[in-house]
Parts: sequence; C-alpha cells; structure tokens
Amino acid sequence: MNYKKQYDLLIQKALNRFLPKCYTEKHHIIPRSFGGSNDKTNLVSLLAREHYMVHLLLPKMVNGKRKYKMQVALWNMMIKSEKRHMPNNKQYQLIKENMASALSILNK
Repeated sequence: MNYKKQYDLLIQKALNRFLPKCYTEKHHIIPRSFGGSNDKTNLVSLLAREHYMVHLLLPKMVNGKRKYKMQVALWNMMIKSEKRHMPNNKQYQLIKENMASALSILNK
C-alpha cells in the first residue's frame, strides 16, 4: 500500500471541502517535528476519524527518528482525549509496542 498517497488523498479531501459544522481537529500537514510550521498553509481541519487515520499512516510513511516521533505522537493522541477514536485490541497492542520502542530509541 502506498501510505503517502493515502495520506495525501485525505489531506486534499479536507483542504477542498467546506469546513464541517461538526467537531474537527487541527493537523499539521508537515509535522512540526519534520520542520513544519504553525502557518495557516500548513494546517488543515480534519474530522476526528480522519485525524486518527493520518496519524496511523504517518509512522508507515517515514523511517528513522521521524518514524519514532510519529509513533510517540500517535500514542499521545490516543491517550490525551476521550473524544478520539480508540483502536481495537490488536491495533492498541501494536501502537503501544511501537511507542515503547520509539521512546527507548529517542531517549538514548
């Protein structure tokens, strides 16, 4: 699967629609940890489900330290708000294991 293509399609869909009248979350198109800014051109409003989906895709699109940072970001996203989607048990285990490994590598 081409994860970058899926990511780009979700972002383009959100950029090309009118802002929904439901709950949305701001997302950095280029993550700040990759050098992205808080500029309006780097932000997009995503539905909570879309935001979760792009954060599932991000660790699969990159390698090295960026991958580990995205795994930690995904974990933080999941645990910090009850409004966010929680994964099924298999996804949770994989995400938790990846986050623990990423933190171990990033903290060296």
